[in-house]
Amino acid sequence: TPAAIVFGAAAGVFGGAFDVQGPPLCVYGDAKGWSPAKFRNIVLTVVAVNSASVVALDAFQGKLGDFYYPYFCITSLPGVLIGVVAGQYASARIDPVLFKNIVLTMCLLLGIQLLTIS
Repeated sequence: TPAAIVFGAAAGVFGGAFDVQGPPLCVYGDAKGWSPAKFRNIVLTVVAVNSASVVALDAFQGKLGDFYYPYFCITSLPGVLIGVVAGQYASARIDPVLFKNIVLTMCLLLGIQLLTIS
């Protein structure tokens, strides 16, 4: 569908330029009619690959200083692991329609937040 192409391209552009691929990717997934399980798997894969790429590029460029890497490991990794476990737990108990509405509402709120910060 045209909407899927537009929002898929937007996810790529925003992900590459601003590291904000989530909201357009969510809208793309909605336009493609992904099931909640497929949605979670694809979003988790895209975010994991993107994050690993950023860390690898920072390491290659020598930007992983004494502060950055330990701080990332201490703060981000536990949060990601807790989020993945909590998401798996919640997804088994949330209606797919409610899941879709929660995700799209969160995307809307994140988009508003990004606009107000800029």
